[in-house]
Amino acid sequence: MPSQKPKVIVYMSDEVKQALEVLANEERRSLSQMALILIEDGLKSRDKLPKD
Repeated sequence: MPSQKPKVIVYMSDEVKQALEVLANEERRSLSQMALILIEDGLKSRDKLPKD
């Protein structure tokens, strides 16, 4: 069953995508999961989301 969560398209350089893929592989996560984690961390560090 498809996810009901909103979708976002992000354009990035090959260099950023490759770095994201390396990090995702190291943590055994999908590219999407890793991107979401990094986005959430960035928002939390800027006090735009509550910290855990």
